[in-house]
Amino acid sequence: SYAESVSVLSSLGLMIGDEQGNFNPDKTITRAEAATIIVRAKGLEDAAAGAKGATQFTDVAADHWASGYINLACQNGIVAGYGDGTFGPEDEVTYEQITKMIVAALGYTPMANKQGGYPTGYLVIASQKGIAKGTNGQSGEPAPRATVARLLYNSLTVNMMEQTVYSVGAEEYGEVDKTLLYDYLDIDVYEGIVTATYATTPNTVDVNNKTITI
Repeated sequence: SYAESVSVLSSLGLMIGDEQGNFNPDKTITRAEAATIIVRAKGLEDAAAGAKGATQFTDVAADHWASGYINLACQNGIVAGYGDGTFGPEDEVTYEQITKMIVAALGYTPMANKQGGYPTGYLVIASQKGIAKGTNGQSGEPAPRATVARLLYNSLTVNMMEQTVYSVGAEEYGEVDKTLLYDYLDIDVYEGIVTATYATTPNTVDVNNKTITI
């Protein structure tokens, strides 16, 4: 059920396996790793290197391997820590935490707040936008890598939300025709129908109503 998610995310370099070539779908990821994955999905991999250094959290040192990712995640409203000055970088990320990070990365925090805030509002948005499709995560429980992969994969083609009105007391937000996959990762998606087999010369594929010879 998560095979396509893993294949796509691995190809995009967002989630990778271990040195033995295993994805380890049943293992969990840390909050630092979760922040890293989301920042990568926003196309900020290179910027994370420049953001490495001191953080606002007492338990994330300037030389922590993920400090740049965590700093960018904070700046983009993706994470906020526990509220006591700590982030818990090595804590296992829970289902509702990774869901919140993804929904926030898509810009839906204002809508989530109207739905009750964290965690309920974010879980509602994830359900409404199809981000949670195919997952069975439980609130309060660590999120397996397979679940994280499916959540992120589902989010790649969801239209994002941006502020559309900028005036005192009249802030408005709306969905825009932007997605993580196309606008942040610069990836186009094509669906095609094979009209010839390998035994036919030349091979052709119909893509977007155009026949391409391969």
